Amino acid sequence: MTERPIIFSTPMVKAVLDESKTMTRRIVRFPKWGTYQSVESDWDITAKRDTLQLTAKDGIVFEVPSGKLSSAMQDKILRCPYGQVGGRLWVRETWRILDNTMLLDDMVRVEYKADGQIIKRRYGDIAWNEMGIRLPAIQTAMETGKWMPSIHLPHILSRIDRVITEVRGERVQDISEEDCYKEGLGISVGMMLVEPHWLTRDVLRRKFKDLWDSLNAKRGYGWSVNPWVFPIEFKMVTK
Repeated sequence: MTERPIIFSTPMVKAVLDESKTMTRRIVRFPKWGTYQSVESDWDITAKRDTLQLTAKDGIVFEVPSGKLSSAMQDKILRCPYGQVGGRLWVRETWRILDNTMLLDDMVRVEYKADGQIIKRRYGDIAWNEMGIRLPAIQTAMETGKWMPSIHLPHILSRIDRVITEVRGERVQDISEEDCYKEGLGISVGMMLVEPHWLTRDVLRRKFKDLWDSLNAKRGYGWSVNPWVFPIEFKMVTK
């Protein structure tokens, strides 16, 4: 069973925790090998002896070694780097260590920004990785007491696990109303949170567009670009 990390922003961690978010969309990053020029429209695959040739509707050709593509995927796009159905995801989120020195019992307190949960971990269990290499992020967190970026959360401190139930490929603008629900959307009106099923499809898509652009527009993958994405659906791990 594969286990892979996945980063969520603090609002999305909250939605994952309360299970209003059971799906995420991640950008498809096309490889730089092969005769790749551009894939900006729908395309088909032609199998050759040692390669697979992708031909877009506008005639652009993208040829890659056959072993680099997952032929089992229904819409024939690149294998999802977050895993396939049955694989597990462990969530990276914003965190900090509250103590700049170890407690008397060799424990440190770790706080998670999303909901303020505090857990205790033995310093010796979290300061080194599986290879026995010291983790600089742990030392920095202890010395500064500041919130640490989610990218630096070590696996041993991850508290959220999910199992993948579906992976496919599509354009980001193809998101359905049902998937907007699964993305955990809701809007605040005053002090009240409006449930997604009260919203029209246009409002849901607009809210998702705003969310998407806030995370991806500056990286060149905004809604207007309509990039290929992996919609990844997941559920809570039963232990």
